[in-house]
Amino acid sequence: GITATPPMGGANVAGFAGWIAEKRKVETQSGDKDVFGDGSVMMLGPDALTALYPFTFQKLSYDPKKDLTPVATVAEFPFAMAAGADPKVSSLAEYVAWAKKNPSAANFGIPAVGAPHHFFGLVLGDAVGVNMAPIPFQGSAPIALALIGGQVSSAIDVMSSMTENHRAGKIRMLAVSSEQRMPQAPDVPTFAEAGYPGFDATFSLVLFAPIAFWVFLK
Repeated sequence: GITATPPMGGANVAGFAGWIAEKRKVETQSGDKDVFGDGSVMMLGPDALTALYPFTFQKLSYDPKKDLTPVATVAEFPFAMAAGADPKVSSLAEYVAWAKKNPSAANFGIPAVGAPHHFFGLVLGDAVGVNMAPIPFQGSAPIALALIGGQVSSAIDVMSSMTENHRAGKIRMLAVSSEQRMPQAPDVPTFAEAGYPGFDATFSLVLFAPIAFWVFLK
């Protein structure tokens, strides 16, 4: 199987856990180009590959109707907003207050342009009344480094990619997009608790198979 996200991404968390348990081989490949090879593999990737990207990108290196067949939803992850070295805030309210005083410095890191995280951040910016600029990175690991180093003022990513750095005190998750607080980070409030209801959202990972996979199985 192949996970179509860089290391530390949600697909890797679910993909490696599932395939290691079954003693299967998992490879990580960034992007969507030629990830299926000869059609003998399956891919774990975001549902955005078929549900969002065809509407946000003019050109894709795959045909979502012909090349990808959704097999099953494997996992769902809530989004989280986090702050790092600068500004030194400990709550979403504090970040919003800072952002309104420093609108030109208000931004949010995202793992990819046009990803669900991107639109979540834009809608959140509208809700808090701040035009936060999206800063794209290639995956979750560079986002974490940028937060820790103070290169971005905040980030939107799946909670699972931020939990360890939050626990270590390197970054601070300000809110999570689940309906209730998550047991992995019970100190992090939901967006509703932080004063912004209606931000219940998840990032879904789907097991995809190419059309050629079914021929391969026969």
